[in-house]
Amino acid sequence: IGQPLSLLLKSETLVSNLSLYDIRGAPGVAADVKHINSAGEVNGYAADKLEEALQGVEVVVILAGVPRK
Repeated sequence: IGQPLSLLLKSETLVSNLSLYDIRGAPGVAADVKHINSAGEVNGYAADKLEEALQGVEVVVILAGVPRK
């Protein structure tokens, strides 16, 4: 659900900056989401960059689940 939610948030006009963080894959998802034509900025952060990902954020959404095999 993380990638579809990221796509929806990127298209929302109220979102000016979208920071994606995951233990793996966030930079790749961020690259995909950047292609949506909206004014919001997107950045993807890897596992060791949590503090950087949370700099200046106003809302945090936490998604948790078990990856499919």
